[in-house]
Amino acid sequence: FGISVDREKLPTRTDKAVTHHTLSELYKEIDSYIRKHGNGVEHLTSGRFGRSYTKDQAEDILSFLTIGCVDSEELTKALVSKFGDQVTSLPFYEPEQKLLQPYLFNNEHLVMSINNRAGIPQAFSGRCSVKLEEDTRMNHPKYIHTKGFESVKKHTLFLFDAAKEHIKKSHNVRIVEGAFDAISMHVYGYRNTVAILGSTVQQEAI
Repeated sequence: FGISVDREKLPTRTDKAVTHHTLSELYKEIDSYIRKHGNGVEHLTSGRFGRSYTKDQAEDILSFLTIGCVDSEELTKALVSKFGDQVTSLPFYEPEQKLLQPYLFNNEHLVMSINNRAGIPQAFSGRCSVKLEEDTRMNHPKYIHTKGFESVKKHTLFLFDAAKEHIKKSHNVRIVEGAFDAISMHVYGYRNTVAILGSTVQQEAI
């Protein structure tokens, strides 16, 4: 699905050195693309991804989190037009398909940015649709992450960038397990909430 892309014109992975600055800019550009084209309000209010929010709640979520559905071909084309073969340096660039992780960036995954404490995106995580989750033939995982997510997770608490000022004011932090647990807590006013994105938390994240 999505627009047609001439994959022969897309770059293959190269050994060209890429600076940390460039990688950071690539992650920021993906975050910006999802925010602009991901139709976050529509997907958050649809109920297609397990939880459904009101329009006001969805707009509130978008005020502190980048989240939405985007097509891999469209996303890849947009980044290539701006960064050229630098796109191939991303750990989740698929050289054979010449696309950015197409099994994550599609209309069946609600993708959110995983930011560091300064609010800079470091990885992306996607919650699959209920349709995929309930299809027993596929045995599809509920969440898919960009490659490199596990190393990011070791020193990251989800939504800490949105919660840190509230934690300072309240001298208290609420810790939950899942991303949408934290999102819902923020929606209902518990803005000092973070998520560990799993059942354990690494010392580096504290």
